[in-house]
Amino acid sequence: MSVEEFLALNDDEGGFAEYVNGEVIRWNPTRQHQNLALFLARLLSDFVEEKDAGEVIIAAYKVHIKTDTVRESDILFVANEIRDRLTKQHLDGAAYPCGWIHQPGKPHTRSPRQIERICGCRGTGILVD
Repeated sequence: MSVEEFLALNDDEGGFAEYVNGEVIRWNPTRQHQNLALFLARLLSDFVEEKDAGEVIIAAYKVHIKTDTVRESDILFVANEIRDRLTKQHLDGAAYPCGWIHQPGKPHTRSPRQIERICGCRGTGILVD
């Protein structure tokens, strides 16, 4: 499957899916993971709305980072100055900050530095379930 086919995919299999080096990686979040993501997204969204700074998007919205990499950030902040890169199904290019919630057993978990290097995201952080 090509990255273009992946981005056009209407995923009805459930769970989350990412595309890395030609491989589709799927995983299902835990309830604890989703509750934490919801809590953090609410806090961030309230702040962003109050400051009129942009938009907060939660997973499963895709981020097309590089030619061969499409990730799903658990919580994505899209600043006003990069909102023109939003499409119906994905953000074209990295956002900042972007955050992932570490979930034990998640097949593609990385350290914050690895994610910054891979994704080009600034201020990336990982929280542990």
